[in-house]
Amino acid sequence: MHLAVQDLWERLTKLAVRDSKSPLYRARPEDVVPEKGRLVLRQDKATGEGFAAIMQRAQIADIEGTALNQVGDGGQPAEPTPGSPPPTAAPRAMYSFGVHFCEVRVDTELGTIRVSKWVSVIAGGRILNPNTARSQIMGGSIMGIGAALMEATSRDEKTARYTNASLADYHIPVNADSPEMTVEFIDEKDLFVNTLGVKGIGEVTIVGAIAAVGNAVFHATGKRLRDLPMTPNQVLAAMRQPA
Repeated sequence: MHLAVQDLWERLTKLAVRDSKSPLYRARPEDVVPEKGRLVLRQDKATGEGFAAIMQRAQIADIEGTALNQVGDGGQPAEPTPGSPPPTAAPRAMYSFGVHFCEVRVDTELGTIRVSKWVSVIAGGRILNPNTARSQIMGGSIMGIGAALMEATSRDEKTARYTNASLADYHIPVNADSPEMTVEFIDEKDLFVNTLGVKGIGEVTIVGAIAAVGNAVFHATGKRLRDLPMTPNQVLAAMRQPA
């Protein structure tokens, strides 16, 4: 997307520097930069005009920018050769990585499991907005806690319809189920994946979250619970088994 936006700016710049009515007429394209919805001279920010004015004079209602970015090329656009196979990524790992740690409290008489503390550490490339990224990680982790401890669907054997298709019957974590959470990011600069060095963190968040809860339960009780969700019935049944 970053490269496509750059292409869009270049197209607008070409229109402006060729238009005798534009303040940027005959300016060198490399001296024109975008700033707050306008194209202006790099050395004289007062000289310039808005995108809409450029498009109005050119009598165009919309304009598009396009770009092709080969994953793993350091963010440089790659022009395919006619008849050549699609470009492939360089042999590098270009995914986000994460690890979860949690503390649980298990009542062996009631069978209840409570997650009391949570720590996530994520290497997700360049983090553009730490606040929203942290919220993303917290939300995904809570989804993992829900999958581990309470979320389950059941179907009617005759109709195959869900019998718990409402929030009254399908249990999901609420605020009272959410532990104290700490999220840290590894400062990572990976320009092989794309020009901005950004990666996705939505999917990687939930990966490993269920295992973290299961391992914590094992550490607390010495019992492995291998079916989800880990309900009180499962805990009580496991505690009755010999060591």
